[in-house]
Amino acid sequence: RRDADSFYVEDCQQAQANTHAIQTLTGRISRLMGSLQADADYHDCRQLVDEAVRQAADTQAILKRIQEHQRVAQNASERSNRRMMYHKLSDNLAITARVLEDAVRRFTAEEQKRFGTSSGSSSSGVACGDAAGGEEQLREGSTSPGASGGDAGEEQL
Repeated sequence: RRDADSFYVEDCQQAQANTHAIQTLTGRISRLMGSLQADADYHDCRQLVDEAVRQAADTQAILKRIQEHQRVAQNASERSNRRMMYHKLSDNLAITARVLEDAVRRFTAEEQKRFGTSSGSSSSGVACGDAAGGEEQLREGSTSPGASGGDAGEEQL
């Protein structure tokens, strides 16, 4: 039988791994954007966008669990440590989400130029523009309202 601490550690590790995966997918989207030629390239890029958005939404749900782990910590010191970890992971996700949003906007513009319509293959939005707040759901093409987050130069976990 596992204790609550092991679930907390697992959630922290998963949030970190997911954020890294989103960063990797965002890099792949940006690279693919430089060589969009055939319809298949657009399809591949759309799949990467959809996967990155799904990962971002999953990570936001994990962050909500981490926040709950903070509330049930055994003592003030542990609560403080968990609060700092939550903020670090949230800030990292928020920074990553802003970069992803920019890549999605650029891709959507290219997709619309090519096909002359709005993105019909998917209407997914980037669901974690402000992961720390947990309430915002930014859609493709929207502008970020200055989401509270960390400094872009902040060290990643």
